[in-house]
Amino acid sequence: MRNESTIEKSRSSYEKINYLLRPAKQVERKLIIEALHCLRRKFPIENYQYVGMGSLFYVDYYMFHKYLGIKDMISIEKDEEKIDRFKFNKPYSFIKLIPGVSTDVLPTLDWQKGMFIWLDYDYKMSMSIVDDIQIVCNYIKPGSLFIITVDAEPKRFGASDNDGFEGSPKQRLENFKKELHPYFPPELSPRDLSEKNFPRLLRRTIVNVIEERLRRRKLGYIQIFNVKYRDTSQMYTFGCVFENISGEIEDTGLFKLDFISKNNTLVEINLPIITPLEKIHFDKLIPGIAKKLKAFNIAEDKVNNYEKYYRYYPQYYESLL
Repeated sequence: MRNESTIEKSRSSYEKINYLLRPAKQVERKLIIEALHCLRRKFPIENYQYVGMGSLFYVDYYMFHKYLGIKDMISIEKDEEKIDRFKFNKPYSFIKLIPGVSTDVLPTLDWQKGMFIWLDYDYKMSMSIVDDIQIVCNYIKPGSLFIITVDAEPKRFGASDNDGFEGSPKQRLENFKKELHPYFPPELSPRDLSEKNFPRLLRRTIVNVIEERLRRRKLGYIQIFNVKYRDTSQMYTFGCVFENISGEIEDTGLFKLDFISKNNTLVEINLPIITPLEKIHFDKLIPGIAKKLKAFNIAEDKVNNYEKYYRYYPQYYESLL
């Protein structure tokens, strides 16, 4: 019989975390929307099919419909025994809910359409995720967008036979190589499995999978997102447009946005948790907040990150319905 701690670890993330109350994740969503507004100048994003993992809250679906006008939407849900609850929480009737694991569902989609796919996993990089990336790369149409988010805590690659054991850096490295063979980069060291460096290792691994698969199709890709963020766990997001010609994307003004990354430069969303009154006060002090907030005793890097993304920082209030 499993004990309570084991049951807790096996629960889906939506049962542990209110997806509506994650400021860093919400900032990331808004950055994605702003980027897609640029791409709309050349690509009919509103006519694309959005494929994601809506869970109970469907936050992405609300936002992508409201701000991008997308109506063709699919939500993949692996917790099939709870499908009635997912159906009940659908905000729009046009969202098609498909029960099953992503590796089984993805090949059944209509790949003749332009696609905007966000595979937003709440667990570590694995071969099942590699399989999903390969499926997307096998079928995706030029001009489509692909985003993938994975857990970026290197401790997840600690010893699997000891529940909760984080393992040594060397042990994490061996487990990572065993799990992701042959897609991990050569010449890895335990330092690559540090919390600071691990997002870069994830990027290199994801890129290896994408490039290996696209060579067979003679299709190119252009990276646009290379983001790490933290609300509870550290997470990593990679995003790209499948296209052979970069000129069309250049013409959209996308690369003028300072959170777009075409290379290994990592964009970090590392925000302080602040009250509504503090937000009002902080905004009045822009620019140069960090120099004016010594009395608040908030880490300077978090304050600087807030100043960078204050326009996207969410505010939460109780509403009685």
